[in-house]
Amino acid sequence: MAKGITDILKSLFSSEGLSKYETFGKVDEGRMSVLYKARNKKTMRGCLLKVYRPDCVRIRSAIRRKQPDIDEILYSIDHPYVMKTFEFGYRPGNEYAAIEAIDGQALGTMAREGSITFEDMVKVFAKVAEGLAYLHDQKHLVHRDLNPYNVVVTKALEPKIIDLDFCIIEESDTAGMYRRSGTVAYLSPEQVRGHHLDHRVDIYAFGVTMYEVITGANPYWEREEEREQLRLERTTYNHLVLIPSPPSETRAVVPPELDQLILNCLRIEREERPQTAAEIAVTLHEISDRLSGGK
Repeated sequence: MAKGITDILKSLFSSEGLSKYETFGKVDEGRMSVLYKARNKKTMRGCLLKVYRPDCVRIRSAIRRKQPDIDEILYSIDHPYVMKTFEFGYRPGNEYAAIEAIDGQALGTMAREGSITFEDMVKVFAKVAEGLAYLHDQKHLVHRDLNPYNVVVTKALEPKIIDLDFCIIEESDTAGMYRRSGTVAYLSPEQVRGHHLDHRVDIYAFGVTMYEVITGANPYWEREEEREQLRLERTTYNHLVLIPSPPSETRAVVPPELDQLILNCLRIEREERPQTAAEIAVTLHEISDRLSGGK
């Protein structure tokens, strides 16, 4: 019988690894993990403890078997717009991670609640693109699950890319390697097709994220189908055939250059998208400067 999350937690919190942490209650619980607010008793550094559920453990174990250096690379991340990982803990069938605690709110939640202006959205997008460029160019990582809820924004409008659990190292052949790990509404066409994956899957997901945050709607999500499985299948298929309308048709304030950038990120063929997050960051900073009158 598969272990329930209660059994996993009892096993982990009685282990030598987690005994170094003081916990202050559950922060969040999802399909893949449970988050606890915590503090390292020795260093007194605050953090979040992410306890992985069995499905997540299996996926991460499979990634490590093919790419044994992945966790060391995640340890080495040091960028203002990317979440830090302090420690991974492993026991047979059980895993946890100690990660940076960020005082902020998911970008998707902020957009849904109307607590971020359009001009500030663009500023945040530019910084997220910088974080992506760092992951791609400096760490050679592909995130594979970028979406509006995997970007946390502080009150100072500093974003952090989070949930790096399913990152892979960009290499010559990643075809079929958990290609659909991620959220269905943000999967790139090459993930759907099971092709080799590279950093351009994140560029596509970033385009979907910008579109959704600005317009309030994901362009690929199947809304008319009530049956969950068919809704997911049709959403997946939409990535292969659907050409979204310009965001400005929903939100008139979107300037033409941002319309074009977002639609270019959403090109079905990856060769037609912007080829680097760095160039996207430059364009977004230029758009942000124009929106703010050069201030």
